[in-house]
Amino acid sequence: MGDFDEINKKLKELNHGIITFSENLKFKNQQEFDLSEELDLEKVFQIPHSKGIYLFEIKKEPSTLSFDKWMSEIQKKWETEPIRNSPKVTQKYKEKHTNSLDGWIPFYLGKSEKIMKRIKEHLSLDSDSSTYALKLKARSKFHKETFRLSFIEIETEYYDLVMHKIEYELRKQYNPIIGKQ
Repeated sequence: MGDFDEINKKLKELNHGIITFSENLKFKNQQEFDLSEELDLEKVFQIPHSKGIYLFEIKKEPSTLSFDKWMSEIQKKWETEPIRNSPKVTQKYKEKHTNSLDGWIPFYLGKSEKIMKRIKEHLSLDSDSSTYALKLKARSKFHKETFRLSFIEIETEYYDLVMHKIEYELRKQYNPIIGKQ
């Protein structure tokens, strides 16, 4: 039993360290875009080919729509297009933004060992692709929306050990409205 007590102690310390680390992470290189643009991710966004976390945000324009009404419209647009293997609207996170009248709303947060490749998939995969992704360009109802993309590079040889927890902690902090957690 003593060996497991020591492992549990070390894991508890690691967990606390990851939570503290996650609280201090800041997304960088925020770039706005809409889906009608031809996007050169490497030039415009300067997205690395490395490991890390990325965040898509969607712009809620100043309007007479309440957040709930705007969110209902976004959800309806998201769910009415026939897209295979795509994340759903996350009810528990959607409710966290009820006071967000205008501005940037966290849309989707993800992690990848190859940020550039993964973001390209989220943007350009076809609606019937078997790869799980946002498939934003295949969603014609979203072509008039304005998005913002940012990322955090996290180069660690312990990716498989820590990135799931970092992503989880950032989800709790940002509450993206689309996602699987």
